[in-house]
Amino acid sequence: CGQGYYCRDCSLHELDLEEGARCGKYISGGAFCDNDDDCGPAVAGYCAKPAFEVEPSDNRSLLVRAADLIAGTSPVEMSTCVCERGWTCRRCEQRFRDLEFSGASCGC
Repeated sequence: CGQGYYCRDCSLHELDLEEGARCGKYISGGAFCDNDDDCGPAVAGYCAKPAFEVEPSDNRSLLVRAADLIAGTSPVEMSTCVCERGWTCRRCEQRFRDLEFSGASCGC
């Protein structure tokens, strides 16, 4: 984990833990996104491009796969939201403390 981050998945900052957050209880992003606006309020998270590329799904028809091969279509890049310290949910729209103490919840 990076400095100051804890839990098995490195999802919580030490300040989140001091405020009452618990390991294994929160999601720290992960929703697909096109840009930072898809990931909560301006300070809540950002849209991160993966360091790897995922090949297109194999459920494409033979014709589509052949056309992609001929056209040299590049692999699909799926960017995902990454929450900043103190924020949670797939799109980083809630604060940890609001979920823990105010009864707020993440959207579907």
